[in-house]
Amino acid sequence: MTDSTIQPFRRERPLDEFDLAILAALRAAPRETSKAIAEQLSVSEATVAARIRALEGDRVIKVMAQSDFRAAGYQILASVDLHTGGRSVQEVAQELAALEQVALVSILMGDPSISLMVMAASLEDLQRLTTSTIAGMRGVRAVETTIFSEIIKYRSELGAL
Repeated sequence: MTDSTIQPFRRERPLDEFDLAILAALRAAPRETSKAIAEQLSVSEATVAARIRALEGDRVIKVMAQSDFRAAGYQILASVDLHTGGRSVQEVAQELAALEQVALVSILMGDPSISLMVMAASLEDLQRLTTSTIAGMRGVRAVETTIFSEIIKYRSELGAL
């Protein structure tokens, strides 16, 4: 097992109604202060802050800055499937993960062996990324690109910590 493999995490304590209420408040308004959440839940700010620290420590939540891909200057979101050969899939995946426009890298069982979610400022930018940068990497045999024309649901709050 490599360091990049996601390990299952077993919590010592199950989430209770108070944890779920805090999580719901943070989902609804991610920038909400502990004080405001405490007022909503009729508890002290210190209680909310302590519980948030516990949720972070238990790896239930991770506080981080996140922006919409459009706010970052990208207009296109696409899925890119890669067929690889002549180089380890892990090495190719690590090289892809270093690219700024690559939002997600997944190693698959079978062929294609890697799936990406990529962001691009324009169709020309996407074409350059997929046909030159990605297709030109050692170990990439073929590239299949699907452009998302409309995103109905995207839950960015779920992810590996």
